[in-house]
Amino acid sequence: MGIDNLLDQVLKISKATDKAQTQLNKTVNYYRKSIMDDAVNTLRKNPKANIKLFGIKDTNQIPTSFIEKLQQTEGFIFHTVDTMAEGGRAIDIKLTNPLTGKVMTGSSSGSCINVLLGINDFAIGTDGGGSVLAPAISCGLYSIMGKGLGLRGSIKRQSTDNIEFHPGLGIISNDLELCKEAVLNLIEGNKPVNNLKYKVAIPKNGTNILPSGIDMFDLIERIIQQSHLNLEVVEIKDQLPQERNTAISLIKDIFEEEVDLIITAEGPIDYYNLGDSVLGQWGKTGQQTQQNSGKYLVKVANMVNATALSIPTEELATSIVLIAPQGIPQGLKAIDFAEKISLLYKRPQLFNKYFFESYKNNNKGFLDNF
Repeated sequence: MGIDNLLDQVLKISKATDKAQTQLNKTVNYYRKSIMDDAVNTLRKNPKANIKLFGIKDTNQIPTSFIEKLQQTEGFIFHTVDTMAEGGRAIDIKLTNPLTGKVMTGSSSGSCINVLLGINDFAIGTDGGGSVLAPAISCGLYSIMGKGLGLRGSIKRQSTDNIEFHPGLGIISNDLELCKEAVLNLIEGNKPVNNLKYKVAIPKNGTNILPSGIDMFDLIERIIQQSHLNLEVVEIKDQLPQERNTAISLIKDIFEEEVDLIITAEGPIDYYNLGDSVLGQWGKTGQQTQQNSGKYLVKVANMVNATALSIPTEELATSIVLIAPQGIPQGLKAIDFAEKISLLYKRPQLFNKYFFESYKNNNKGFLDNF
């Protein structure tokens, strides 16, 4: 790693700090001013270190030990405490999604935006009814919700549907490999192995049409065409249920058939309509709004104690979602599978350039003319 790369990292961190200051009381509740010192100390010890900044959702569900564990990884530096949707709501009416220009998806809303704006490389969020997976999907980011791997909050909650659950904890990032590295760090000592066969359940062709008019199956089809994956495919013959208890029963029934993964395509999240239980209580209008939000099984993945991942596709605010049964081997198998299929989906180049390489731009204004 040469001097240019070192300078590049310092530039990136410097601009991340400036952005965090700008976003204070918007998407950032607190930011550490000493991260440049931490980064320089790390780079003095190892000039080849790769600095990765991370933020944490502002909730007491996330133990402080997570920060300690993550900071044991060379280059991982704790940067911000991130805002969340008020009351844990599924939408955050105070924030705008920087990608779609729509109301931001919650509740890990600030954490997600901070990754998209380049303030952090990854974030830790909590997921009750899709609060890690859904905001990540809405912003075109990767996520791993690790409840099935044992990553969960300690305080029991109750959903608006009166379903009791412990929140799952998860990682959101622009980089699947970084999501994986952070999760493996938190579960300590466990690594995915190369699996040779997978039994997957997918929605049947023509049964689930996304709000964008795209058949869910059309986005999944390229996965089942990969002969080297050695897939045994089980079809989900009916439309995926919107009601949470019915969706939970469906997932449990599928897992009883010893399925390794349920694969769906979900989105565009909160683009045409908003998936929020507070809105959904308001008669037929509210129900239609909620049911056309692009959210399907992401709403219940945590409630069945699963491990779930989202992989962005080329479609706006739309991702492939993988849901695996509870258990570390099962969760690691899902991560292994995600790595194998992630390259089948490519986001627009301009998206990467606009959001994740923008720190390289010279942001000169009018006064720089003097």
